Amino acid sequence: GIVQTATGMEQQIEELARRVGMDPIAFRRRNLRADDAPGPIGQELVGRPPVHATLDALERLCRRPPPAAPPAARWRHARGAALITKNDGLGKAMPQASRVRLTLREDGRIEAAMSLVDMGQGVNGAAALATRRALGVAGDDVICRLGDSMATPDAGPTVADRGAGALHRAVACAAPDFRNLLLSAAALRLGLCADALALGPGGIWRDRTGDNGPVMSFADLAREGEFGVEGVHPGRSTPSDMPEAAGTFVAAGAVADLWIDSATGRVVVEALDVAVGAGPVMSPRRYRAQLEGGLAMGMGFAVTERLGSAEGRFSASNIDSYLPPGFADAPHYRVEPVEALLAGDAIEPRGVGEIGVIVGAAAIGVAASNAIAAPITRFPLDPAALRAALRTPAFERTA
Repeated sequence: GIVQTATGMEQQIEELARRVGMDPIAFRRRNLRADDAPGPIGQELVGRPPVHATLDALERLCRRPPPAAPPAARWRHARGAALITKNDGLGKAMPQASRVRLTLREDGRIEAAMSLVDMGQGVNGAAALATRRALGVAGDDVICRLGDSMATPDAGPTVADRGAGALHRAVACAAPDFRNLLLSAAALRLGLCADALALGPGGIWRDRTGDNGPVMSFADLAREGEFGVEGVHPGRSTPSDMPEAAGTFVAAGAVADLWIDSATGRVVVEALDVAVGAGPVMSPRRYRAQLEGGLAMGMGFAVTERLGSAEGRFSASNIDSYLPPGFADAPHYRVEPVEALLAGDAIEPRGVGEIGVIVGAAAIGVAASNAIAAPITRFPLDPAALRAALRTPAFERTA
């Protein structure tokens, strides 16, 4: 229900701005709550979204020129923007803790094991990256073991965008003890002080020296014994006495450019840009892929994916009649991260797997509403209804 709620609310914001004669971005800025304001239901937040900075980025995106002229005069251009916040992680009554086990395997690789599941959203790569950065080792030194419920520590459910943030925080908890364990064992074997050693690519290095290689490989260290540490991050929940209140949020703004064929009602999404305030970016490539994929899913929800039902059965059984967007339908994307978090924020990276779907669909809904000068109350957009609205006298007077 978040897509529908966000789309309805953003259309209301646009209508209110129109009625008082204000630019929609300026209207949002004037009515934004302060950064230290309570959350949506009055709860105290432990991870506040950088909404003002995200709105600044959205305003920059809205300044770009409209797309090139359409192929025929009957096509009408429309633009719409949306600014939303979404929880990262679960509410207070849900599991908050995340756990990871770091182990030095016999083959010399460091295994990061946790129960989060990679369903294509990139948790495996994010776990490897977080482990590599926390320990200062190379990518080839790390292997991940995820989703094995019988052999990995319980990190909680892989829902609510919590994957990347949960693993980052769990690894950050485990890394210091694991580093000290390896350095102490290597120091004993080498006859050196542990303070003179450091983890690095391939193994144990002399700290603050000009060595061009490790003095002991991880594989050699693994022969000295078994080394493993489990880290637990308890999670940070709102201290408010609200059983299901979320305590951490992400901000996102998007601007959509559409062409609508006034003869047929067909909608073409020409451009879809997004700015997301989710903290430091762990992997720019994966970050962009998550958001572009989410925007495409939001576009499908808003424009192409019609799934009717009759007598309790869906009317479509395959993608030849239920049409998700393909590569040929993809608009021009621009993804702008807003990495700076508010002072005192200890949550650091948030997940971006879902927010692109929501804000992308909402921006498309606002753009379509602006095009026909009437509310959009149903997704996917109905070409016949759009065509009829574009031809009404009321539209002609508004246009």
